[in-house]
Amino acid sequence: MLSATELNQFLKTPVLIQHFITQETENPELSFFGYLEMHYFNGNPHDSDYDQDMRLPFKSHDNCATVIFLNVQIINQQDFKIQRYPQIIKINTLRDISYSSYHLKAIWQPPKFV
Repeated sequence: MLSATELNQFLKTPVLIQHFITQETENPELSFFGYLEMHYFNGNPHDSDYDQDMRLPFKSHDNCATVIFLNVQIINQQDFKIQRYPQIIKINTLRDISYSSYHLKAIWQPPKFV
């Protein structure tokens, strides 16, 4: 994964820290954010340590010619055949014989006291 993406740039972090320490000894007032601004937001000035600057992470692109091959099958419409079957719904129009009208009518009657 590191060889096919730019994630290998994170492996250059020790170079960034070492270069910052070197710059800080030369200029004690330099903060880390000032160092990042000087090296990443001011272009690529050709100064005395240009070679060291270009070794910093995300200053150069090592894998700019990454090639990805995809194997995609072309599917014709003829490969898809949708078969439709009619849906058969059975409707029982006869009453269920187990329930007689007497039992159904007895449910809704008020209780009778003897």
